[in-house]
Amino acid sequence: DYVLSPSGHVTRSFLARGFTPDQILEVIYALDLSTFSPSPVPRPPDRPLTLVNTGGLSLRKGTPYLLEAFRLVRRRVPDARLLLTDLVTDSLRPLMPRWADLPIEWAPALPHPALAERLRSADLYVLPSLEEGLVRTALEAMACGLPAILTPNCGADDYIHEGVNGSVVPIRDPQAVADRILDWWERVRTGYRPPVADLQARLSIGRLEE
Repeated sequence: DYVLSPSGHVTRSFLARGFTPDQILEVIYALDLSTFSPSPVPRPPDRPLTLVNTGGLSLRKGTPYLLEAFRLVRRRVPDARLLLTDLVTDSLRPLMPRWADLPIEWAPALPHPALAERLRSADLYVLPSLEEGLVRTALEAMACGLPAILTPNCGADDYIHEGVNGSVVPIRDPQAVADRILDWWERVRTGYRPPVADLQARLSIGRLEE
């Protein structure tokens, strides 16, 4: 009778399959905004460009395009860093040697307080996902004050204000990802910090009561 949808991407997929708008109920994911919040101090001016993705790594999440984009970025910014979580799916693991030349800084899955600190140690969150309902890790990063570079197929693009708190790029396009990273780097390195009040207000609707 009804389906639950966390994002515009999911809603559109149900509408395309014959569901009516009144059958689709919006569900906003809860997020701990007391943990995932911006850094209280300015960005260190001597920090190199630091990219982060704190989710699992897979073909579906577009990890090959993320790694190719990082390779392109390093041609322009040789000291750029990439922080990843060591959660690699079996479908992707045999392909990882293709990017063995890239300096990736790995971390295990972290508890939320440590995860928030890792996010605040970076400049941009990047996820060129091919398809998923709503990527919570992107919302966590945006709540920590990071601009996010996403695709139209990840759900979290619903929360992007283009050029204000991130950018939306096509799927399977590492050059577009790299171009947006470099565009944002020019702004972030001079101290730009995206506003988070609108995001916090929207996510607060879905917070669970204690």
